[in-house]
Amino acid sequence: MHRIDTPTAQKDKFGQGKNGFTNGDPATGRRATDLNSDMWDAVQEEVCTVIEAAGIQLSKGEHTQLHAAIGRLIDEQVKTRLEKNQNGADIPNKPLFLQNVGLGETINLAAGALQKDQNGADIPDKGLFAQNIGAALAFSSGIHIGGDSNPWTTAEFISWLESQGVFNHRYWMCRGSWNYADNKTITDTGCGNICLAGAVIEVMGFRGAMTIRVTTPTTTSGGGVASAQFTYINNGGDYSPGWRRDFNTVNKPTAGDVGALPITGGRLNGPLGIGTDNALGGNSIVLGDNDTGFKQDGDGVLGIYANNARVGYIDNSGLHMSVDVLTNGGIRAGDGKRLSLTSNNNSTMTATFNLWGDVNRPTVIELDDDQGWHLYSQRNPDGSIVFTVNGDITANILRAGEAIYQNNGDIFGSAWGGWLSNWINNNFVRAVRLGPQAISGGLWRDYQLGGGNVVTGFHTDGSWEMEGDDDKVYYRPVQFLVGGTWITASSV
Repeated sequence: MHRIDTPTAQKDKFGQGKNGFTNGDPATGRRATDLNSDMWDAVQEEVCTVIEAAGIQLSKGEHTQLHAAIGRLIDEQVKTRLEKNQNGADIPNKPLFLQNVGLGETINLAAGALQKDQNGADIPDKGLFAQNIGAALAFSSGIHIGGDSNPWTTAEFISWLESQGVFNHRYWMCRGSWNYADNKTITDTGCGNICLAGAVIEVMGFRGAMTIRVTTPTTTSGGGVASAQFTYINNGGDYSPGWRRDFNTVNKPTAGDVGALPITGGRLNGPLGIGTDNALGGNSIVLGDNDTGFKQDGDGVLGIYANNARVGYIDNSGLHMSVDVLTNGGIRAGDGKRLSLTSNNNSTMTATFNLWGDVNRPTVIELDDDQGWHLYSQRNPDGSIVFTVNGDITANILRAGEAIYQNNGDIFGSAWGGWLSNWINNNFVRAVRLGPQAISGGLWRDYQLGGGNVVTGFHTDGSWEMEGDDDKVYYRPVQFLVGGTWITASSV
């Protein structure tokens, strides 16, 4: 069979290389396709071959022979094919069929294969199976580890693991039975005992490079640490094999575990810096600034430093400062009753209480303000002391040795034998008066009164001469008040 290939065929009518027929076009001068013998011979032989292959004799008057031939050929083929709805039941020789399709070996292998519905329960050697596929092996959820409660070394523990085939698996785990009497306690970890009762053991790696993790339950025996996770790593003797224990919310680290200073107190070895590094060195504490703080400067001596300069120190005799001490409060000395040096901060000037001295004035204690000195107490070269005030002294009582000066002006001293007021009272006339009046009668011309009396009046009979009994003189004594007593004046 072939497509039309005459010169008048329509080139590539049905695609590249697929010519077709054309009726031509008189308007364009295009010719209709010429039908040559090659084309019709091909069509004839293609059709006749199908009819004859079906065993049908060609008949010129019949026009359905091709259809009949196709149907007969299909029926003959169907008779030798399997029926779909038989699902292979109509295969004449089933063993030969399986062999022909290459399923013989598969069937033989299936006879010893695992059953899907067993979910792995029919695996003969589950450990070897896990090893072969590189899977983790959960060995047991409750095995007696060691068989008794006696102590174990790490080496003995690893030997037991090896006896269980642990290192045939890249990951192996088990859990110790919940029986203290049947499980060992590892005692040489260096970070706490491991009681294996109820503990979960996980092993990763192989004999020459292993990691073992042991998680202990919430209660334990044999001095074991409960609620803990221990890890053992051994990559060979040259790589520091050993145990460690992780801290957690139950087993919190102590200050000693992490090299910290406990809140209950302890020893700090080395200098301490708060908020900064420590530049003072030695046994010191710096605060915020790396060279400002406190430092031990010897036995019983605590140095005070500011910007690496020692500004003072404290020892068993007190606080010693080499710079000014400034305070917004007071300075108080004493334990029970205190001596205070304070400022109310409302003075118009600054005051200074100063101790100084020179050759002529060895010791001077002086009080000054911004305008000059107020007072001072001075020891002289001869050892005497002078107290001098630059202004008035106001006092209720002023004492100088045994002398006393009262604020009422009275003075007490040995010169007066006591108080000056008493001495004056006893030695000076405080008042003068005339004593009681007296009368002297019968006077004559030469009559004299006694000493200390003065005439205060006369009485005569009218002749103005004292010459009779009726003449009288009125007189009074002169009296002085001394020491609270009235004394009558005497004659000299």
